[in-house]
Formats: sequence, C-alpha cells, structure tokens
Amino acid sequence: MKFFATIRNTFHEYRGVIRNFVALAFLQATNLLIPLLLIPLLLQRIGLAQYGVVALAQSTMLYFYVWVDYGFSLSAVKTLSEKHRQKEDLGQLFYEVSLSKIILLILGFGILLMILPLHPTLAHNTKLILGSYIMVVGQALLPIWFFQGVEKMPWATYANFCSKILSVSLIYLWVYRASEAIWVNVILGGSNILIGVIANIYLSKKYQLVFQKRWLKGIPRQLKEGFFYFTSHFSVSLYMHSGIILLGWFVNEQMLGVYSIAEKIALLLRQVLVMFSQAIYTQLCHILTQGYEAMQSFLRKLFLPFCILVGIGCLVCWLGAPLISTLVKLEISEKSLFIQLVRYMAFIPVIVCINIPFYQLLLISDHGKSSTKILSWGALVCILLNVLLIPYFSVLGTALALLVTESMISVLVIMKAKKYFFRG
Repeated sequence: MKFFATIRNTFHEYRGVIRNFVALAFLQATNLLIPLLLIPLLLQRIGLAQYGVVALAQSTMLYFYVWVDYGFSLSAVKTLSEKHRQKEDLGQLFYEVSLSKIILLILGFGILLMILPLHPTLAHNTKLILGSYIMVVGQALLPIWFFQGVEKMPWATYANFCSKILSVSLIYLWVYRASEAIWVNVILGGSNILIGVIANIYLSKKYQLVFQKRWLKGIPRQLKEGFFYFTSHFSVSLYMHSGIILLGWFVNEQMLGVYSIAEKIALLLRQVLVMFSQAIYTQLCHILTQGYEAMQSFLRKLFLPFCILVGIGCLVCWLGAPLISTLVKLEISEKSLFIQLVRYMAFIPVIVCINIPFYQLLLISDHGKSSTKILSWGALVCILLNVLLIPYFSVLGTALALLVTESMISVLVIMKAKKYFFRG
C-alpha cells in the first residue's frame, strides 16, 4: 500500500510534467513509428539502394531543421510560458519567431545549393535532395513551439498525427517504383506544410494574432536569444547525424540503407529521452531556484524510475534485434550486419538518459556555455572517430564512434553539473 501511495503522490506532484510527457510521447511516436512502418513498404517498392539515398536526404535535412528552429523551441517557449497570460504579447512573439524562421529558410536553401556539389551521393541525386527541402519548410510551418508554450500540446499532437497519416496514405498510393523515390520526402514535407498552414490559421483566430510592421524590428532580438540554444542543438545534430553523411563517401547506397534503418530503430528509443527532456524543462527551471534538496527529490522520485524503464527498453531492443531484422524484411546477407548495428546502438539511450537533468541544469543556468563546449568537443571527436573507423569497420565504425562520443559527453556533463550544483 505504501508503494502505491508513493506512486500516487509522485504522480500528483509532477502531474504537469507527466501530462506534457504523454502529449509529447504521442507526438514523437507518430514522428518515428509511422516512418518505421513505412520501411518494409519502401524497401519492397523502391529497393534498398534508393531507400538509402532517401534516408541520406532525410539526415541532411535534419541539419536544416536545427538551422530553421534556431533554438526557438527552447528560447521562445521559455518566453511564451512567462507571457501566456498576457494576450497582447502573444502576437508579437508569434510573428517575430515565424518571420525569423522564414528568413532562415531562405538562407538555408542557399546553403544547401552551395554544399550539394561537395558530396558525391548528394550530387548524383540533386533533384531528390532539393525536393527533400520541402520537409524543412513543413517543419518550420508547424507551430509546435507555440502550442507547447501555451500548454496546449494535445492540439500539436493532433496536427502532427493528421500530417503523418496524410503522408503515409499518399506514399502508399503514389510511390510504386525506384524512379518515384523522389516523391517520398516531398510528400512528407508537403503534408506538414498543409497541416502547418491550417494550424497557423487556427492559432491566429483563437489568440487574435494580428501582424504589425513594428514587430519586424524584434527579429534580430529573437535570433540573438535563440543563438545559444541553436549552437547546442547544432552540436548534438552534428555528432548524431554526421555518421551517415560521412558514410556517403565510403560505402555504397545499399550499406547506407542498412545503416539508416538501424539508426531509425535507435532514434525511436532516443526520442523517448527527447520527450522526457522537453517535459521536465519547465520543472527544472523551478527546481533550480529551490536548492539541493529539491533536486535530490526530483532525481529520486521521477528521474531514477525513468532511467530504469529506459534500461529495460534498451535490453528488449538488444535481445529483439533478430526479430526486428525479420520485421523490416532485409535480405539474409544483410541481416547479420543489421543485428550488429542495432546491438551496438541499443544501449546508447541509457548513456544519454543519465545526463539529461544535469545537461539541462547547465543549459538553463549561468553555466550553459560549459554544456555547449562539451557538445562541440563531442561533435569534433565523433567526426574524427568516424573518419578513422569507417575505412576499417565500415558502418560498424560509425556506430562505435557514436557510442564512444555519447559516453564521453555524459561523463563530462555530469562532472560539470556535480561541480556547480552538487558540491554538498
């Protein structure tokens, strides 16, 4: 009875965090589970080689996601959570962030045009890569940051779910052969654009968001406030997704396909951590002002049980790697490599999970620059390890580089946080 009472009290104490986590869980589940369900269909229709190119394009677009988001998912949400009761400020923040994203979208497309000739696989698939930029446009138009800031995450999950269902339906009806692989990312991005436009119209009417020209002057301020968060996010993306980009120089498109499928499995587990991280962000902002005992209570009551659940999930993934290889319908010659990759990546989420609250404490405090430096060094180490390991171990070298990098980052983050917050 005492055990259940403790659970009930914990749920009551952190009900806001749990509610946000559930909403984010549904949102991220649709972002990852639906593309995973598409893998067998796409492998059957466009083949492993073309799937590898599509996945490479998606990984490339992830960098531009970070560029266009520019840290607004943290900086703007923080500002919005402070002002959500002051209706007159909502319109100003909404349009300053939205217009900033449009400027970054245009600049990002120019950057893409410049880097295309530098990568052999990207250069040989120019139309597919350029078409994939529609995904970035769609992601920029989805106002998930605004929903999160006004604590209306269920609406964000509804919009995202509708977008994914629409895209899956169109891919199923439209894409039948390898020559039509170019439409996969176009459809994914186009669905987000449609739902994003609808969501923005809805928000404009509900919160009476009326544009005023004087708000154009606030764009530099938003870019300045988001820059710190942008550098942190970009460093994470650099070491997480540089592997598949670098593999494009060393391995063929079939190998890219095998690695990208294993990476999506690992990202599915990792997105649980992203959801948890976003859900506890506001809570940690409050805990930071309450002292050491409040932090100890949080770690014991909410964070420790979450880490245990993540560890169990990773163990299930490690044990279930052969079953996963059967479900994605790979050829026998590719199954062994796929199982090795999944097992290399299976326990990375546990390593990342351990540093979540410590990293966020550094991020939201005066010591945020320390976390950015750690992530920057991590990105550099990961790139160097990939360059050294890929020629000898192929795709397994990329998985090993990611494992070593995540371990190094977790150790350094915890050491820094312990120095600043847990000296007692």
